[in-house]
Amino acid sequence: MTPASRACRRTRAASEAGSWKIAEPSDAVARGADVAIIDRGEAELVDVREVWEWVTSRIPGATLIPMSEIQQRIDEISLTRPVVVYCAVGQRSATVAEALRQLGNQRAYNIAGGIVAWINEQFPVETGPETTVNGE
Repeated sequence: MTPASRACRRTRAASEAGSWKIAEPSDAVARGADVAIIDRGEAELVDVREVWEWVTSRIPGATLIPMSEIQQRIDEISLTRPVVVYCAVGQRSATVAEALRQLGNQRAYNIAGGIVAWINEQFPVETGPETTVNGE
């Protein structure tokens, strides 16, 4: 069993136990797959958390577009290439991924378990303020 499949199994088990609210498996991709398509530059990575969460930790290469700003900033998200969306534990990002699919991007994915699961798998994160947040 790969580390990514173990993580998905643990995430689903935690969800079934009621401790985490996550997207259904059909709405999520395994974090190992996320890492691969992100590393190859094949997908946009969008963080839908708030600025204070972004400063605490973020996945390198992510663009911050808080969920509350998605409608106003939708033109910043591709509808033609894969988009991987994440939040803290996957609930907000599942909603945004579904909205992107309804807008026509059938390759919009949610990171199951969010950045919490990402960190638990010991994938890389950045911390601290960045010089550009929200495109400013």
